[in-house]
Amino acid sequence: MAVGFSIRKFVIVPVLICAFTGCSVNVRRQASGSVAEPPVFVAMPPAEFPMALAQAIANHALNMPFRNMLPVRASEQMFPSAFQLENVGLTAYARLPDAERKNDLYLFSPLDNYWPSDYYVNDVRIPFTCGFIVQVLPFNGGSQIQVYEYQPMVVAGKRWLFGHSGPGRYLDIRQVDPTVEDRNALLREIRRVLR
Repeated sequence: MAVGFSIRKFVIVPVLICAFTGCSVNVRRQASGSVAEPPVFVAMPPAEFPMALAQAIANHALNMPFRNMLPVRASEQMFPSAFQLENVGLTAYARLPDAERKNDLYLFSPLDNYWPSDYYVNDVRIPFTCGFIVQVLPFNGGSQIQVYEYQPMVVAGKRWLFGHSGPGRYLDIRQVDPTVEDRNALLREIRRVLR
């Protein structure tokens, strides 16, 4: 009897705790081996670039997942503040003077726009999403374009929580480190569309 009680105590209690609090799964990043691509050069002045990229997005010229993103200029309220940028590790960018960021864009999806990336749970690729800061700098009469990921997140499955609608299974959304491949993909799209 004492043996059975101790087994129940050490097996059933952790199972119940896991069921009601949600057991955490390990999210693993399997780097694609990509090396960060150099900035893209576009033969248009920095002041013209934001409108050109916004027009390309409106015309669905960019491939998924960038096609459904909304462009927000640095002067608009939806653009992340310096405080928000510093909180996600973009400190050097956040500390640039406003004059150097005036032509920059924030690309984000207002919908649940996820795509496959470098993150896995149990060797299964999991959905990834992020916004992008597109930095536009003057360079040789044109624009030099650099891209930074903003708030990269994955959906690691579902877990049991006491959430906004009461107890139940909710998406396990986690912040993760930026990837290289997703930045490179956006740079390639910009190069392809705005040569």
